[in-house]
Amino acid sequence: MCASYNPAIMYCALCRANTPSRDVEYITMRNGRPATIAVCIKCGTKKFHQGVPR
Repeated sequence: MCASYNPAIMYCALCRANTPSRDVEYITMRNGRPATIAVCIKCGTKKFHQGVPR
C-alpha cells in the first residue's frame, strides 16, 4: 500500500462494525444527494451509505 491510501470506512451490517471497503463508488441518487456504494473487505457484503463517508 502507498502512504496516501485511505480506504472508505463504512458500517457493515453483517460484521456489525465499521470496516474498510473496496470497490468504492461515489454516486448521486435521484434526489440529488450523494451516496457511496462499496464492498466489505472482511465478508464481501455490499454496503450502501447515504452521503460521503468520513
